[in-house]
Amino acid sequence: MQLLRSISIVAGVLSATVVNALPTVQMVDKRAFGGKQLTGCSLTGAVVPISSGPNTLAAPDPGLKVTRVVLGRGTQNYTCADSQSTTIPAAAGALAVLYDASCLVSKEPSLLHQLPNILVSVSSSLTQTILQRIAGEAVVVGHHYFAPDFSTPVFDFRITTGQTQIFTGVRDQAVPALTSASRGGLGDQQFGAVDWLRLKAVPAKTVDYKLAYRVETAGGKAPATCWGRPATFSIEYATEYWFLN
Repeated sequence: MQLLRSISIVAGVLSATVVNALPTVQMVDKRAFGGKQLTGCSLTGAVVPISSGPNTLAAPDPGLKVTRVVLGRGTQNYTCADSQSTTIPAAAGALAVLYDASCLVSKEPSLLHQLPNILVSVSSSLTQTILQRIAGEAVVVGHHYFAPDFSTPVFDFRITTGQTQIFTGVRDQAVPALTSASRGGLGDQQFGAVDWLRLKAVPAKTVDYKLAYRVETAGGKAPATCWGRPATFSIEYATEYWFLN
């Protein structure tokens, strides 16, 4: 019943926000979310979801523990050398805003895993409005981007004074997304969900983390060819990122 109530709150916030054309965010009492917080909860005992159905990512290395879980909402970016049907889009990094989801891990895991499929169909700004209205507090904790060569993922949590955590990674393993995952947002965006990933930290460029996972992905996959595409384009995506140390 609590899960259904939480989902109805998300739907209600979404409907109200659309009707009111993105009004100024009004912080709400946490009791509107069943008395539960969205941010700042302990992750003691949290277990990374590593199985996307028949495909499974390697488990975390022994001794590592989950220290941060966030929702990511943004775009996977691509380039095309030309607009021909024989040319395949090339990955050009990603950009995303990262939202603290620590309390959902222990208190509403089913809702957490459904949110990427919900949020990929609304704009990034509306995503922030929805999550802030649920939490009644600021929920943005970082930003995801790629290094200048578009090959090195960076998760930067240094957005508040005194915060030093940053994860720079390299892909260790990838498996296909869940078959039930959202294929993407509205319009010409529905090409499938990007892979689940296991990322190892680059020690010299990482503070406080050793491993990360991208799971429960929704959208983000490129079209099969560059037919009719511009030289650069973006595909909306949403996902969960889990960080361990």
